[in-house]
Amino acid sequence: MMIRKKYLLCCAMILLLSLFTGCEKEKAENEVRLDAYGISYEAPKLWTEGENINLMPFHGIDEDGDIYGKLLYTFAPDENMDELNNLESEIPMEELMTPLFEFLVVKEDKLETKSLTEEKEKYLQCEELPAKKGFHFFFLTEPKEGTVHFSKEAKAVYQELQNSLKDLKASIKTFPPVPPKPDESGEKLSKEEIEKMNQEYFNFISKDLAGETVLSSMYQEHNITMINFWASYAYPDINELPELQKLYTTIQDKHPDMDMIQVIIDTPDAAAEEAARKAYAENGVTFTGVTLNPDMASWVLDNVKGLPTTIFVDGSGKILGEPIEKSHTADFYLAEMQKRLGQ
Repeated sequence: MMIRKKYLLCCAMILLLSLFTGCEKEKAENEVRLDAYGISYEAPKLWTEGENINLMPFHGIDEDGDIYGKLLYTFAPDENMDELNNLESEIPMEELMTPLFEFLVVKEDKLETKSLTEEKEKYLQCEELPAKKGFHFFFLTEPKEGTVHFSKEAKAVYQELQNSLKDLKASIKTFPPVPPKPDESGEKLSKEEIEKMNQEYFNFISKDLAGETVLSSMYQEHNITMINFWASYAYPDINELPELQKLYTTIQDKHPDMDMIQVIIDTPDAAAEEAARKAYAENGVTFTGVTLNPDMASWVLDNVKGLPTTIFVDGSGKILGEPIEKSHTADFYLAEMQKRLGQ
């Protein structure tokens, strides 16, 4: 059985290159390091511990553009997530989410461009961070577009996030950006080549159902990881959780080179996450359930045509073989993992 449903399209603003998941490294518990941008900072605890907080990064590197790197964080309250998930919604995106802050990275010879001036003019505050080897860094806050379309409660949360930026700014460090890696011939990858690579790999930085950070670097601990895509709205009509748990128990006991996780595509959403936790409890699930982030949503939108869908990746996140659709038994999935390992 398959369920087909339209889902999250929050990443319509994705820029030239999607490098966020590839260059972010876990240093300290809350430290974010973006090598391609030459920026590191400590994420405020409010981001992960607060309620009604959905932060979505939109980002890109354009080595030859007026703005070398752009990283924009937007905020959407829980009350707007259903509309963001609704592809047929007629409500403008800017009424459902609003910018929180933005990093800009600009080369020395691009400081007087119209593009940079226009980007700065979107914010009331623009602070220049320490320059490094011909690169200039800007921290933009207090966007002019504001929160007029938000509820009183959402506005209060947004103000808390604004207040947390003081600590974030104090933690920012800049360093010379590390350009995107060239291919084996030494030539810079084209936009088409990078888009193709993004389709062939599934990497992410997200959270589990307990709110803890989950990184795809976990793949490195195993030769193969199975990733099952599911949604809380599919339960109980589609319930292969017992078979997935059986598989997880088997590979934990007998196959240390294997692992599995599940991505819940109707998250982040408080109701969906609670429904998923309830389903997990009812079926004795102990494997990791991962919530969706905008980067993952883009990949899911392009590649997942129905639920459930399952893929397999190696230690680098490279997808092995074709996706598998529909529900299957633990033995079937184990055989598929072993077949891909053999290949």
